[in-house]
Amino acid sequence: MINLSINGSQGAQGAEGAQGLQGVEGSQGVQGAQGFQGNAGAQGAQGAQGNQGSQGVQGFQGVQGSGATIASGFVNAGTDVILGNLKVRMSSSGNRSLQVSTVSGTYSVYGSSVFSYSGVGGSTIANNSPLSITTTPTYIQAGYTFATAGATDTWILMDVSNAIAWRITMIVGAGYNNNFISIERIS
Repeated sequence: MINLSINGSQGAQGAEGAQGLQGVEGSQGVQGAQGFQGNAGAQGAQGAQGNQGSQGVQGFQGVQGSGATIASGFVNAGTDVILGNLKVRMSSSGNRSLQVSTVSGTYSVYGSSVFSYSGVGGSTIANNSPLSITTTPTYIQAGYTFATAGATDTWILMDVSNAIAWRITMIVGAGYNNNFISIERIS
């Protein structure tokens, strides 16, 4: 037996295969679930209460009744300061001191004064010899003469039959100008 082997020539290379078809695009995935909302933070502690303020001082109670209870002004000699029915002024001649008069009618007054002029002094009009105040200006104390600016005179007078009382204060101005006069009704 004879073995003969014949080798054939190599075959031609095969042609390249055609490209495969593109796959179908997949659909979009499902959206994920929303996360839980976190808890709210804790509320802060309340601040301490401040101290209470002090209570103010109570004011003075005014005089009961109608009308003004005080009148005052800086006036030259001979010019009246008027409160209700009472007029007060520094005399414009003669002894330089307080004169009083009424708008109408008459008061019958008594009381006392304190003055400061080259020392301290005073005077009293007694109830058994009251001063009559009419519409004509009259000195409260005719013996007083205040010759220096800055001298003061204060009277407290009352008319019992009319149930009225006043405090009259004067500070003498230079040359008897700008004298300060105050009338206060104290009853």
